[in-house]
Amino acid sequence: MQIDVLKNDEEALTLAISGEVTSSNAAEFRSEVIRLREQNQTAELVLDFGELIYISSAGLRVIMHFLKKEKSRFHIVNVSDEIYDILKVTGFTGKVDISQM
Repeated sequence: MQIDVLKNDEEALTLAISGEVTSSNAAEFRSEVIRLREQNQTAELVLDFGELIYISSAGLRVIMHFLKKEKSRFHIVNVSDEIYDILKVTGFTGKVDISQM
């Protein structure tokens, strides 16, 4: 898993998440997003999943953390069909703004 900052201004903090988010790196995923978020707390938080291959239940718990904390200021973009299916089955599509590729 890798996290890259795509945009960081007053409008949005957009982070590109690539690779796989699994139980072995979910804690790192969470702490890195929190670290980057602390640098810009006023903008919307946008996670770009364009290069995300897989997300486990541990990764979904991290997403739930940000969803609860950020509420309407949280978006997931560039979601592949495979990742969208995971998010749909787990109920995330009804709770967070998600846009597919």
